[in-house]
Amino acid sequence: VALLQGLFDDCVGTASLRSGIQSRLDEQAKLQSEKWAAARERAKEERERKAEERERKAAEKAKEGEAAAEDGEGANGSDGEGAGKEEDVRPPDELPEEVRIFRGDPCDRKALLAHRKKVSDMDAELTKRRIEWDRRHRETAMREA
Repeated sequence: VALLQGLFDDCVGTASLRSGIQSRLDEQAKLQSEKWAAARERAKEERERKAEERERKAAEKAKEGEAAAEDGEGANGSDGEGAGKEEDVRPPDELPEEVRIFRGDPCDRKALLAHRKKVSDMDAELTKRRIEWDRRHRETAMREA
């Protein structure tokens, strides 16, 4: 039986057949892994694009809010002393949660650092506005006293 199996393997070329099948399987595995890598790359790019879009929209909203606050301050100053101070509202102590939280890909260090920088800058601006408000409020209180 072993002799017949050996002769059959030699005639049919089982080793070459097996190596051919194995090479085809290796090729298919390589193509499949390339497809998955490309799909992962496209998904990563899409996540980055969406994160940048969200950051851009948040920055636009923040700029609109700052512009509205600046317009309000300008209007208060031009209306006169009494009317401007009554409507003067103290800026909040901290940024809204939707601005502070990073919603991008946590593995994207560059986007995370950019978000942290943006939040830090916005927080510094808010602190500056709050300090300016406190100063104006103290000055008004000192004049009235």
